[in-house]
Amino acid sequence: MADKLIKVNLAKADCRGIYFVNNDDLFGGKEIHSAPTYINRDFKLVLRVTHTNESNMRTQTKKSYAFSKKITFLQAVRQVSSQREALLQKLIEGTHQEEKRRIPTLKQAWEDYVEMKKNQLSANTLVSYTTFMNKWILSEPTLSKSPIEPFRSIFVWLSHGRRQNEILSLSWEDINFENGTYTIKFENNKVRKPMTYKLTHELIKTLETLGIGEKGYIFHALKDNTKKMSKETVRNHWNKILEQVGIKIRMHDLRHLIGGTLVSSGKTLEQVASVLGHTSTSVTKRYSKVREEVAAESLDDFFKRVR
Repeated sequence: MADKLIKVNLAKADCRGIYFVNNDDLFGGKEIHSAPTYINRDFKLVLRVTHTNESNMRTQTKKSYAFSKKITFLQAVRQVSSQREALLQKLIEGTHQEEKRRIPTLKQAWEDYVEMKKNQLSANTLVSYTTFMNKWILSEPTLSKSPIEPFRSIFVWLSHGRRQNEILSLSWEDINFENGTYTIKFENNKVRKPMTYKLTHELIKTLETLGIGEKGYIFHALKDNTKKMSKETVRNHWNKILEQVGIKIRMHDLRHLIGGTLVSSGKTLEQVASVLGHTSTSVTKRYSKVREEVAAESLDDFFKRVR
């Protein structure tokens, strides 16, 4: 779904081609003629430039810029305005396509996220998050380096935005290999309705590693395959990893990290909502119903950067 853009037209800045990403309808009307000193959330501005050559052929490109709510709106507009000539030059030289197609690496997305949040999170929290990212996500090979199954596979499912109870409650009957989807039953999630997601390549690999079955819990208790694994068992293994790394971080914080990196890499709120299973505006600011394929594309991008 395309972003909703509204033209910025402030008297105190050169606003040519500058638009505010207005997905939550923060501003009404067709243009922003006046704005508060600070926006009460992180925000994005889009710069559009157009060039007409000697043959009267017109080309256009655009670029998005993300800002923390700690910066004033006028400062953000002026920063974007200062990038106009450089972006126009790329358009004239024909190198704007490379700029347009460039997808930030996970490391770049994470650095952008930290820059946005450094004034909102404590120093200890940032250190813990960064240590975890460097050790378990940004390092090679992939993020789920736990050497023992089924815990490694559980961490892969956690890295897809699923909650711990959703994962441990999964049964083989919830997997539809023919359609390439899996379903979290209504009784096992917070929204109390069935939620269906695409099976990514990483998730299929975990199922193959565990040994594909026909019925019963996928992540069953270690000594009784008729019962699902307890949260305490997973938590104990998680704590062992944290002791080795020397940090403190909750399993649930993986959802925040994934959401933050997806937003930082340019994914829309609707895409993030579909990945994390949100159906209300409480977290993602707006209700949306995005196709399963869109959520899968977001996760594919996420893991391409990890690899």
